[in-house]
This record gives sequence, structure tokens and C-alpha cells, in this order.
Amino acid sequence: MKRLLLSMLSCAALAVPAAYAADSGAPAATDPVNVQYRDAVVRARAGETAVALTALRPLVERFPQRQDMLGDYAVILGLAGDHAAAVELLARIDLAAAPSHVIEGVAASARALRQYALAETLYGEAIARFPQRAEPRIGLARTLADDGKLEDAAAQIDKARAAYPHRVDVLEAGADIAKTR
Repeated sequence: MKRLLLSMLSCAALAVPAAYAADSGAPAATDPVNVQYRDAVVRARAGETAVALTALRPLVERFPQRQDMLGDYAVILGLAGDHAAAVELLARIDLAAAPSHVIEGVAASARALRQYALAETLYGEAIARFPQRAEPRIGLARTLADDGKLEDAAAQIDKARAAYPHRVDVLEAGADIAKTR
């Protein structure tokens, strides 16, 4: 699961160049706060989650309105294994505006905590908002399998396989789910 979360963060977090002020190239991008934020995310991508969390925690406390920081902080908490803290932040995250990696990251943390209903809801939200992404479909299928809903998991992974027939992660998830049936 850590590999999936790290993959989501490295592929999705800050992947769109102008997704956040810290990445836009505008004057705000050179602001020390945004530089610290961006550096923390880079550290997390490199696997240095403890360093990233140490840098992000005070920023999230100082700028509670910054949804970009809050969302990445939640994802990195999950990467670090603090799934309870990641899920706790859900109350402060604006899901309607959250990027896919944040929704998927918190969903993965809910799954790790065996909060399957919450994970299903979050993955469903991600699928509805980001229908082109395979990752929430994989996460939903794995969640359903973990919850013992193997037929539903198989149906979900079949949909993902039809939409993404050459994606290795979809094929791997399908094989994992087939093993549990």
C-alpha cells in the first residue's frame, strides 16, 4: 500500500505545473513559505516522509486555509503510516475542490484502518470526479476485496481492465483479487 501511496504522490501531487501557487512560477512561487512547502513535497516523494512532515506541520498550522498544504500533509501522513491522523484531517479538507491524489490518499488511509465504508465513499467520489483515472478504481476494487465483497471487487476490476487493458497496476490488482476468490 505504501508503494501505491508513494506512486500517487509522485505522479499526481504537484504534477500539474500550475496546480498550486507554490508551483506556478508566479512571484508566489519564490515566496519562502511556498518554497518550503514545495521542498517538503519533494522530500516526501523521495521517501523522506519524516522530514517532509516536520516541515509541513508548522505550515499547515500557520496557514489552515491552504487546502493544497493540508491535502498534501494528509497524503504524506498516510505515506508515513499515520493513517488515523490522515483520516482525521478529512473533516478539514474540501473534498469538492481536492485533487485526486488527496482523495485517493485519504481513501487509502481509511482502507488501511479497515474503515471500508469510508474508503468506498472516497474512492467513489474520486471515480465520479476523475473518471479518467485508474487509481481510484483499483483502490475501490482492493477495498471491496478487503471487506470480503469479492464479487463486487471482481466486477470493479473487470471495469478497470476494460478501460485500461495494458496498465500493469490494473492487471496486478486483478491478479491479487483473483487469488482471494
